[in-house]
Amino acid sequence: MNPDKSPLHAPPERVWYRSRTTSDRGYLYQEGNATRIRLDRPNDEVTRPFVMGEWIEEVEVRNFSPMQMAQVAFVADRLLCMFLGDHVQSKQPWLNLREEKRIEFMKKGPGGDGIRAELYDAIMGVLRKYC
Repeated sequence: MNPDKSPLHAPPERVWYRSRTTSDRGYLYQEGNATRIRLDRPNDEVTRPFVMGEWIEEVEVRNFSPMQMAQVAFVADRLLCMFLGDHVQSKQPWLNLREEKRIEFMKKGPGGDGIRAELYDAIMGVLRKYC
C-alpha cells in the first residue's frame, strides 16, 4: 500500500499542542505531505491544518482544557435553567452554539449575577485545580 494513500497516521509518540485561540488540544500527524492537527475529541474526527503560531506545544499535559471545563459548566447551567423554568434556554445544546459563543461562555459564563453565575464560578473554581 502506498504510504501517501494509507489512512491517517500519528507518530509513534504523540506530540500534544494547544490552540492559542480556542484552547483545543490536539496532536500532530502527517497526511501525505501536509502536517495537520487532530483534535482531542472523543467520537469526533476533527482535523485542522497545523499553522505555526496558532498551536503551542504542550510541555505539561493537563487533564482538562478550559473548553472542556466550560462544557461541564454549560451542562450544569442548562439543567439549572430547566429547574428555574427557563425551558427554552435549558434545551440549547453546546454543539449548536457558534464557536464565538462557546469561547464567550468559557471566558464569562452565563453572564450577569445570581445563581447561574455563582454555579459557573463554583464549577470553574473546582475544575481549575485539575487544568
